[in-house]
Amino acid sequence: MTDTGSGLGCTWGDFDNDGLLDLYVSNDGPNFLYHNVSTGVTTGKLGRRAYDAGDNATEKAEPAIQFTNIAPLYDIGLDDGLYGSGIAWADYDNDGDLDLYMGNHWNANGDPAPNRMFRNDGPDEGNAVGWLFSNAAPTHLGLNIADDSSTNGVAWADYDGDGDLDLYMASMMGVTNKLFRNDVADSTGNHWLQLDLSSPYMNTCAIGARVRVVAGGMSMIREVDGGSGFLSQGSLTLEFGLGAAASADSVEILWPDGYHHLMLNVPGDQRLLVSQPQTAIDDDGPAPTPLAFRVYDNFPNPFNPSTTIRLDLPAPSRVRLGIYAVDGALVRTLFDEDLPAGTHQAVWDGRNRNGGRVASGVYFYRVETPGDVVTRKMLLVK
Repeated sequence: MTDTGSGLGCTWGDFDNDGLLDLYVSNDGPNFLYHNVSTGVTTGKLGRRAYDAGDNATEKAEPAIQFTNIAPLYDIGLDDGLYGSGIAWADYDNDGDLDLYMGNHWNANGDPAPNRMFRNDGPDEGNAVGWLFSNAAPTHLGLNIADDSSTNGVAWADYDGDGDLDLYMASMMGVTNKLFRNDVADSTGNHWLQLDLSSPYMNTCAIGARVRVVAGGMSMIREVDGGSGFLSQGSLTLEFGLGAAASADSVEILWPDGYHHLMLNVPGDQRLLVSQPQTAIDDDGPAPTPLAFRVYDNFPNPFNPSTTIRLDLPAPSRVRLGIYAVDGALVRTLFDEDLPAGTHQAVWDGRNRNGGRVASGVYFYRVETPGDVVTRKMLLVK
């Protein structure tokens, strides 16, 4: 990792969904994919290891931080010796793992060099890395996404709001820039979830927040990143592909100040604005947990098709959250489990326990703990 070549860009992403961020570096010369294989440390919140400042000191162990350059183990150009520049991770097909786009300036002869889209095809025990990448740019994606016109910066964002990430490519040498609209994910049937984080404190865009989404047996992490790659910055929105899962079992947020935030049963195929709850301020900064038990009004209310129910726990507790009809019949249980101290959210998508949509009308949600029972009214309209 102390390579002295002419490095241009670097970008972090957890390509194998193990909770550890891996690093790709583009160079004027061979590029590197540093696989994070750190071991021998206690796993903390959200996959952060004990050598991160946010974890409890009692969990710390001797860290064994290790990165291995696996790019040469592939024959698809991950270690491309061309003049690499713009690079960016993104789950362009919404299957739940991160793919990598790489732009090149030119080759050793001074001629334009082709760009590459390294599609992440997931676990593969048949190779030395145990993970499979393929270069999808030339044959599968079309639209000249393997453009060879001296690329500079590249950035991903869902510019048309359809749930998949589109690619902007900035060129040099007077060559026209390009915006590639992503139609690939539209044909896969995969689901997605996008999150915009907002903090009430000075870091209003929550740069450095880490989010874990668990859905369909996958566990994925993303961090709000203020810029990476080469001369570029992608969207601050966190984008998750959910694959075949129509909802996320959980969305866990570790805010930059250490505040822990858990949302359960979050429907997919939507973009959510999540604001960090206000906490008490003392001499050491924001308190890590709420000061008292509180159940908030659901939002929105009235609603269609979904609404969010939020509660604060000042200490760990058993919590049951149920949805009831006006006759008192249980419609659905959103969760019934032991929860840690912190702010928790659940999203009700207007469906009963069998997955069917319920009729318009008045419903009640009831939050039960060993010491408290709170019931609130809400209105579903169609």
